Amino acid sequence: QNDFKDFNIFNYNVTKNEKISLFSIMCAIQHAVVEKKCQVINLSLGVYDNIPILRDFMENMVTYSNNINKINLIFVCSAGNERKNLNNNDHAPSTYHRVNNSNVIQVAGIIDNRTIWSDSNREIGKRNISSQAVHRILVDDVRQNYETIQGTSYAAPIVSAAVVMIMRSNPLYSIDDLLNDLYNRSQQLVSDNLGTTFYII
Repeated sequence: QNDFKDFNIFNYNVTKNEKISLFSIMCAIQHAVVEKKCQVINLSLGVYDNIPILRDFMENMVTYSNNINKINLIFVCSAGNERKNLNNNDHAPSTYHRVNNSNVIQVAGIIDNRTIWSDSNREIGKRNISSQAVHRILVDDVRQNYETIQGTSYAAPIVSAAVVMIMRSNPLYSIDDLLNDLYNRSQQLVSDNLGTTFYII
């Protein structure tokens, strides 16, 4: 905790009646970049409608941050939990890393025994970064309540914290520099027979 004592962390609520508002997402991102000059933005959204405006907006925010704030803006995005192969699917902000200047890191999910989580979306045959998901079972006298703290939305903020620490020491890192550093600092899990590799922070 002391490592983050002089960091500014902002939390934005982008839901209304349990529905995600695209306008709220964009307003939150703009406020974080323009007003707060944030360098790392976590988006725990998972699969979202294929709306090019969000992808273009995120790319524009990266350009703005580079030109005006003079810092390299990084988006850390959860991959989602629908068991999708995201190689050819652009319905998740995490897949926007395939767009030039998007500066997106995609976060997949593993489970507490350090194996690949079957529900996690991922890119097959490629490197995927993750953090360890957590499962908790709470038992009371009346019934057993199952509380899950897991999934890619939970993994992404942990990866975001690692990104913040790395970028603080290396503020001029490109997205490729950052990813290589993340992989080097992470534990590589066994790849599957399709070459899909998970790295755990």
